Amino acid sequence: MLDWLIVGGGIHGTSISNALVKTGKSTHENLRVVDPHPEPLAVWNISTSNTGMEYLRSPGEHNLDIGSGGLKRFARERHSGNAEFYSRYQRPTLALFNAHCKSLIKENDLAELRINATALSLKKMTSSFVLQTTSGEIESKRIILAIGSSDCLSIPTWAEVLIAKACPVAHIFSPHFKQQREKEWGRAAVIGGGISAVQLALSLAKEKPGKVILIHSKVLKTNQFDADPCWLDARCLRLIKRQSDFGERRRIVDNARHWGSFPEEIRRELDLAIRKGALVCRLDSVLTATGDQSSVKLKMSSSEETEAELVVLATGHKRCLPGGNFIKQAINKLDLPCAPCGFPVADEYLRWSYGLFVTGPLAELVIGPASRNIIGARFAGQRIISAEVQQRQQIKELKYSYFERRRTG
Repeated sequence: MLDWLIVGGGIHGTSISNALVKTGKSTHENLRVVDPHPEPLAVWNISTSNTGMEYLRSPGEHNLDIGSGGLKRFARERHSGNAEFYSRYQRPTLALFNAHCKSLIKENDLAELRINATALSLKKMTSSFVLQTTSGEIESKRIILAIGSSDCLSIPTWAEVLIAKACPVAHIFSPHFKQQREKEWGRAAVIGGGISAVQLALSLAKEKPGKVILIHSKVLKTNQFDADPCWLDARCLRLIKRQSDFGERRRIVDNARHWGSFPEEIRRELDLAIRKGALVCRLDSVLTATGDQSSVKLKMSSSEETEAELVVLATGHKRCLPGGNFIKQAINKLDLPCAPCGFPVADEYLRWSYGLFVTGPLAELVIGPASRNIIGARFAGQRIISAEVQQRQQIKELKYSYFERRRTG
């Protein structure tokens, strides 16, 4: 039986496994990470490559190490200093960030912890959990659910019809995007107005200047970060902590995020590309679309029409509960408390139940709008490790009353 089992091996699962190993809270023998991809950070690497990202939106202090200075030290060791950081916020290049991640994974043998499988169901035993996977059962004293939102892609109905007909349409974060991108195309249309849409449009315009159109249904918005930095400390987090109504917590978290925004420096790059004629921006929305396996014709709400051999949906994610049937089954079978929005009601240590922890999107009603981000992974690791300290102090009465109140109240 394991001490720790993490479901999900992306940014959050990798960060927390690193924290458990480096702080000595677990040995390699007692820790495993279940993920359908054989390599750590597989979805991260695919998604960032798809967008054409060059620099992260987050500052360099936000990295997968247990301290904020890890990435800076790594940059000094490879003698790049500040050359691989951009703007006064010290945003690292994607190449530097990924190299640092690979270094952490190798240094701490994190790849050896992986079990290449998909989680199917979860059941509670007397003092442990049993996770049923496509590779068999795994028993562990504690489970950490580090599940992302890859199953919650936002795809318009008109696009679903075309994708089913094998037309050249794909969501930027779908497994089929690379295949569509690599096909020969003469004109591309990017649908969306957030950071992923703009980065991709700029990337495609560098390949084929004058052959790219960015279609956005809302006015483009700039913001340095996707939420105010005050959500990284107690100034704003106390607004969530003291709010006992989890419906109100959801409202606070959703209103705090700068949905569909991107930094000012990317806006300047976009404006320059438009002036040079490298791409066209159109404030419009797609009403209907027709197509075949070679091209797609988009009809806009303005009655304009656009034809393209590549249509990319950079339309983000739906606000749905991640994890699909696996999480729904766990909620029903383990009688887990949920907020009106369906997301976990967890305590301040991210315990959804005794020995069952959440991170990433599943933890945002506790950690706030930064929960999904890189820094959210570090916050989650700190709280989960703190839960173990608290448990050793044997504050059992408080823990019991919390979860009992959530189920009945």
